[in-house]
Amino acid sequence: MGRKIWGARLVAGVALVASVAAVLADTAYAAPPVAATSGAAAASAVATGVVGSDGSGGKRPNVDPARLGPRSVQGRKLSALGAAGSLDPAVAKQVLLAWNDVWWGVDPPDMGFTGDVAACNEGTTSADWRSAELDTLNGLRDLAGVGPVAEQPASDVLAQRAALLMARTNALLSPPGVDPCGQSGALGAFLGSVKEWWLGPAAIIWEAEEYGVDFQWATRRQLMLHPGVQTVGFGDVPPWSGGYQDGYNATYLRDPAVAPTWTASRNGSFVPWPNSGLVPIPLSEPWGLLDRGSVIFDPQYGVSGAAVSITSSAGGAPVATDVTRTSSDLGGVVAWTPTRLPTAGESWTVTVSGLLLNGVATPDVSWTSTFQDLTFDSPLVKAAYLDFLGRAPAQSELEFQSMALWNGLVDREGFLRSLANSDEWLSAIVTKMYQDTLGRAPDAAGLSTWVSWIRSGRFTVAQAAALFYSSDEFYLGLGGGTLSSWVTALYAKLLGRAPDAAGLAAWVSWASQPGYGKPWVAEQFYQSLESRLTRVRNLYQALLGRDPDPTGWPYWADVIARSGDIELAVSLASSREYYLRSWDRF
Repeated sequence: MGRKIWGARLVAGVALVASVAAVLADTAYAAPPVAATSGAAAASAVATGVVGSDGSGGKRPNVDPARLGPRSVQGRKLSALGAAGSLDPAVAKQVLLAWNDVWWGVDPPDMGFTGDVAACNEGTTSADWRSAELDTLNGLRDLAGVGPVAEQPASDVLAQRAALLMARTNALLSPPGVDPCGQSGALGAFLGSVKEWWLGPAAIIWEAEEYGVDFQWATRRQLMLHPGVQTVGFGDVPPWSGGYQDGYNATYLRDPAVAPTWTASRNGSFVPWPNSGLVPIPLSEPWGLLDRGSVIFDPQYGVSGAAVSITSSAGGAPVATDVTRTSSDLGGVVAWTPTRLPTAGESWTVTVSGLLLNGVATPDVSWTSTFQDLTFDSPLVKAAYLDFLGRAPAQSELEFQSMALWNGLVDREGFLRSLANSDEWLSAIVTKMYQDTLGRAPDAAGLSTWVSWIRSGRFTVAQAAALFYSSDEFYLGLGGGTLSSWVTALYAKLLGRAPDAAGLAAWVSWASQPGYGKPWVAEQFYQSLESRLTRVRNLYQALLGRDPDPTGWPYWADVIARSGDIELAVSLASSREYYLRSWDRF
């Protein structure tokens, strides 16, 4: 293969394609476009604020503990969104952040249990553990469009005592009817108890699910999502050596001395669940929060004659069955079980009719929930394929790569590096070299040879650039055919400016000397600090849509001198900033 085919228009190194290729292959960069409980029983339970459930009610779901338990949530605040209550469920990136950073995705902190169940010592749990529970609850409230609650130490004490007594009796007694620890006096009203392996943050999600035939009226959920509830307490006791396999959680959400008053939710006088806007699809899976839907109304509403209908964007609308209605001083609740679960991308519009407002018939209320699979990293995969391979991923590629990322089979850097080392990527590099230099597609033999050389590491990026720029093809073509015109072309291509007289003369002299020559001169231009700073800036613009910060700019210019431009491209695309930007783009 002769040197005449080496005349590549290679500005920032062996090129990626599409947006990154434009940076690595040319200084001129254009940014890419970017069975129901009776009403009386339900009303009584709501009035006291006391309910309990083992999460099964005779239809225990097939839960994957690796997803609901250990892979639960950690106590990380909604810092990416600002203050609690600021989440906009119409914005996919915000819901994604809340899902990944608050509700899901990482292991919970240490419970830090200090008690002794056998000795009737309820102890305490760690502040981080309770903070994770609070973040989870407030995350669900944020999605529902109601304000946050605050942890109340006095409520923590009551909830912790309740969890202890349930562990001692191995029963969800709310409040316990038998006290094996001899405590006198009532615990007061608390909402939500779970008997499960998965405690802490996972238990909060479990409570909101309202599993079991005894809880179809969504009593726990009513308090968990009620706009007027202001405080909460958490209690958790792990499995203990007394022979019981399960731990217990109690969540205290209503102080009987304080009557919650309705404060407007995002929807005004009602709180729907699933919420209006985007809903993470895992919340609608069989072990998710749509085992039954519900809507909580301002106490001024009468719901005894309410009916529920559901229409679907996918057709074949699910039917609302087991519709239950109950009222108390907290407001009215209408709950139902859908005959099927939604699929990713499907929208449901739920309409509740037959309502009364202060005894007078009032218009129906409705909202639309769009179920989106936010557990998968599909926007990242789409962005990376476009930036690194110049095309959209096939559906099979999108599903495979997204699942691999979500399940931890590969991390972001590994995924991106696999693209940067693929034959497709290397073929795209060589093809762009041919097009930029010769104005045509490569021949099969030339393509195969260059792919092999680059993959094997025969040439580094800088060496390849020097060979292309010093080739006869470039010299006689775009280089103008004289040393002076060739050096001038290097200034234009690699530095983006015209040469000064002294510099032009010096480089022409070095290019004509056998000890230096055109390959050495071309490599000096390519690896110059001026060229590297330009390439760093252009990669930042291509991948992050901004200029580098003053510290990162010279640092990365030094890194690419040693490791090459692709290391910077992979590092930038592996960043959280790129990940979040991919959600803006897709």
